[in-house]
Amino acid sequence: MLCHMARNFPAFTENFLDRSATLQKSFREETITDMLMANIVALGGKNVVVDFPNELSTGADMEWNFVDRSDGSFVRLLIQAKRSYGKGKQWGRHSFRELYHQSGTPKALQAKVLCNTARAAAATYPLYIFYVPGKTCKLARLDNALHVSGVTLADGYEIEKLAVSASDRKTRTKNRSLRTISEKMFPLQSLFCPQSINKLGPMMFSRAAPVGPLFLDGASFGYPTPPTPQKICDAVNRLNDISERNGVKSTVKQPLEVSFIIPEEIREVLETGKYSSESKESNTLCKAVFISHSDESS
Repeated sequence: MLCHMARNFPAFTENFLDRSATLQKSFREETITDMLMANIVALGGKNVVVDFPNELSTGADMEWNFVDRSDGSFVRLLIQAKRSYGKGKQWGRHSFRELYHQSGTPKALQAKVLCNTARAAAATYPLYIFYVPGKTCKLARLDNALHVSGVTLADGYEIEKLAVSASDRKTRTKNRSLRTISEKMFPLQSLFCPQSINKLGPMMFSRAAPVGPLFLDGASFGYPTPPTPQKICDAVNRLNDISERNGVKSTVKQPLEVSFIIPEEIREVLETGKYSSESKESNTLCKAVFISHSDESS
């Protein structure tokens, strides 16, 4: 189900942003992020726990935690969202105008806050998620930029380099442009596809068994589950390969590795099925725990 969402939500976003252009209100990235999280809640079932707690600034709009109950492994993604703006047929000049936004106390580049937060934590990696209107995507595809779509991801460390190096007006314009950013994009399904499938035993077909969707996986039937922490690590560690296919030489970084120490806050979610109810003054961060079972998945 999450894989299906990852393949279809980008097209929905393209159409939604196109239609919103005719309204009096311009929808920002927060709206798309809320809808993305709503889809994850609806499709993830009991294997995904979502909340919107008040948090100190981490530079992120979303925090996705992946846990494997089978081996106790854990990995975290910190994700900052930006949407593109622009008119005219030169799609490459459309830009993510808020790329240099500052946050935290004292004020610092949001990209740097995001990456520093990830650097200071175990099994944590920064990503950017970009939302692009359909009209812009169509122009890009006509120009053979086929990897541009309504929702894409990018390596946070690569975006940090663009933000930090933008020291003059010309570089600031270039580094936040869609043409520059597009070279670092990779599809949302890189994380959620192929879908992990939990195999079903004979009891699944008894009257006492829970009713749920069945999928054909080779010779096995099963139900979809979120990707394991190890699969997330593998996907993140392939980012350099994706960038190189887009013609960009990426800096080789320390591979992301899973941790076998699950943070106390996440342990509480696993035990209670919800986040702590403490301090809910603002909804500035979307947090999710994706729960998998590697000994049952294939």
